[in-house]
Amino acid sequence: MDPRWCQGRRCPKVSGIIGDIKMKLDYSNSLKLRALIRKYEYERDAAIANLQVYFENSVGVGEHGDIIEEMDVLVDQLEAAEGKLKTTISYFANIQPQTTPAADETIENDS
Repeated sequence: MDPRWCQGRRCPKVSGIIGDIKMKLDYSNSLKLRALIRKYEYERDAAIANLQVYFENSVGVGEHGDIIEEMDVLVDQLEAAEGKLKTTISYFANIQPQTTPAADETIENDS
């Protein structure tokens, strides 16, 4: 049923369906999707690498006045990239999201 038919009225056949359906489209073979995923992976990995420098080599970043504020900006960038990556994969790809490199390294280093 066309949702425009219900304009100005409650349409029970349409209103309950739209909010409950999570669209799952499969563009797994799309070069555009792969480029988008790689972009978000790059942004995530760059934020992680820069945070790692702040945590491990804070002497090398002495020209920054407020290191905590800089790190907070990087955490925001990490959160945004990770969210975009998960959302893109969830809605447009039929693949499982990769774990972050930092998590993989931690597991390997603990063994």
